[in-house]
Amino acid sequence: MLDVIQDVIAVADINTLWRLKPFAALAHLTPVLGLAPHRFGNHPLSQAPLGQLSVRSVALPPGWASVLSPFTAVRISSLLRRTGTSKLVVTTPHYHSLVRRVAKRIPVFYYCSDDYSQYAGWGGDALLKKEAAVVRLSRHSFFVSQTLADRAVCKYDVQWAKISISPNATEERFLEPVGESSFRAIRASFPQLRHPIAGVVGGINGRLDFELLLKCAKLPSLGTLVLLGGVDTACTHPALNALRNHPKVLFTGQRPHEELPAWMQMLDTALIPYSPTPLNRACSPMRLYDHLAAGKPIVATTACTQIESFGNLLDVCSDHSRFTARVEALLATPQPVSQPMRSAVAQDHLWSHRATALLNVLEPNKTA
Repeated sequence: MLDVIQDVIAVADINTLWRLKPFAALAHLTPVLGLAPHRFGNHPLSQAPLGQLSVRSVALPPGWASVLSPFTAVRISSLLRRTGTSKLVVTTPHYHSLVRRVAKRIPVFYYCSDDYSQYAGWGGDALLKKEAAVVRLSRHSFFVSQTLADRAVCKYDVQWAKISISPNATEERFLEPVGESSFRAIRASFPQLRHPIAGVVGGINGRLDFELLLKCAKLPSLGTLVLLGGVDTACTHPALNALRNHPKVLFTGQRPHEELPAWMQMLDTALIPYSPTPLNRACSPMRLYDHLAAGKPIVATTACTQIESFGNLLDVCSDHSRFTARVEALLATPQPVSQPMRSAVAQDHLWSHRATALLNVLEPNKTA
């Protein structure tokens, strides 16, 4: 039997880090129940609390997000009744059947963390029609970027009064100086590391410009090019294969999230080499805010509108030659001390601040 949490906000779902972070922060302010759907026999998250966030794993059959979405709606709707849910936040258009089912009974909100129409196999324009239906039925919608919010207003026929922009953010621990012992531990695990270090932190996948990274690997001043993150096995770009064999390139694989502040502060220059795609244009990169918190120099491409809005704090380069020239200049004169202005700006972009803004809309009576 499920425990009842009075006046709880349920979130469907928290199965990715960028959906988990805002609602884990919100759980410090008000009761939040994070739903973690999974296929039968596979339990990605337990039913135990995750910090202040209560978590329920929901077993569902293959196709629960597509052809069996009406079944999903019935199952989750029943769970919402039994857990005292007063409000529901959905995080993808796959929950459109659930929204239709419960919107007349409890307030529904939409939190959009990406341009899902660009996800392979997610449905393209058909998914956008579902998203439009979800937005119209929702009391309010949150989008992580201006680009996504603009599309909702222009194409879904909703008013700006029902739209908020809630970008991704960083955590306080990324702002705290890391002790030398943490750096020593990294060097012990990866003795091939040589300064100056340039690095990409985050998923190593088709969103990156691997040709540009290969040019960076060949820069004279570079000691090591670090690619920190899981590598998408479906990505077979020739330049990625060349990077694997380059003597100055280190692939670390997926590292524990608690290690990331040390890695980001160890870098001499952080790289955000996104390729020019619609998905990147509309995104809100968590790595951007974590890098700002670390205070080290950042060089990025012009592929992401949100990154460009921080142009006074980082170098945004319009082509490969400008990008590599700026990286070479920074590596040739590395900055051992973090840039205070970047860290100061990052303090205004914490998950705790995003949570307060969410609460102002979800439960205005609590913040009035």
